[in-house]
Amino acid sequence: MVRPEEHRFGDADFRLEAPLSDGTVFCGHESENNVDADCRLDHLSGYRELVHYAVPYGEGPGLSATRECVAVLDGDAERSVAAELDELLIEKIMQLDWIDDYVLRDNAAQPMEKWWWHLGAIRRREYPAELLPEHLQEIYAEYGSETR
Repeated sequence: MVRPEEHRFGDADFRLEAPLSDGTVFCGHESENNVDADCRLDHLSGYRELVHYAVPYGEGPGLSATRECVAVLDGDAERSVAAELDELLIEKIMQLDWIDDYVLRDNAAQPMEKWWWHLGAIRRREYPAELLPEHLQEIYAEYGSETR
């Protein structure tokens, strides 16, 4: 059974469906094709709120699940905003002294190509750089191989 989680950050309210035991997140929709434009923007807005206002404080409830919902965005402008937020997220994950354990808990049920489910491995510099999108590989490389 999927149980919804309600989150509020800043002016954004958004709803995530909790991951199933296999790590699947439905975001309240049966398939990617059933996600309307407003809902996609809600997920992007929620991701923006998390990256800008929760992650800098070492928090991020629903961060990976929200990023999973953002992964289906298909508009160039939406993808561009998501890419910028991804860059900021990786920088924060690598730079911050303290991040709550739940944010860094890797989800082994998710494929490694879905890097947002493996933030702990990224922070520890154990994530295979070649699996990151090119724009994130550069940021990841800046932090070298020093483990945290």
